[in-house]
Amino acid sequence: MTSTWIKVISAGVLLSASAYVLTASAMHHGNEGMHNRGEHMVKVLELNEEQRGLFDAMRQAHHPKQDRKAQRDVYKELIAVAQQDSFDSEKAQRIVADIGREAGEKAYRHAEAYHVFYSSLNEEQRVKFTAMHESRAERWKEKMERRKEDRQSEHEREHSGKHHLDKQD
Repeated sequence: MTSTWIKVISAGVLLSASAYVLTASAMHHGNEGMHNRGEHMVKVLELNEEQRGLFDAMRQAHHPKQDRKAQRDVYKELIAVAQQDSFDSEKAQRIVADIGREAGEKAYRHAEAYHVFYSSLNEEQRVKFTAMHESRAERWKEKMERRKEDRQSEHEREHSGKHHLDKQD
């Protein structure tokens, strides 16, 4: 039972961090950056009006605007629980369970919208869409690896000076 709650809490923290990253990314790019990426996909795939509507619905299911404030509020509530003098485990577990449930529902809505959009594509569009999706996933993976390396290098720089000072004592 304990390991189940640890997994749930870990998933909740991961999802919260993901929500933060997605929100920060959207704020960094602004509406124009997010809009331009969609426009690029629309042009490359040569989507018709129906497909464009399905594409927009898929994007909305992936990044619903109404969920962002709610996600931040829930995360703030979880942090508030963690900052109390005595930790309310039951409340934290309820919050994390809600985070997991909402994330699961969001993922399902996105998968469903993705399927409807993908089903509307012809074979040529599917090939292009899949290639673009894989390319973007690869760029994201490389970006995360660079960030990890940068963090490790920064950590090593911070701690190499401390160890050097310790050796002199």
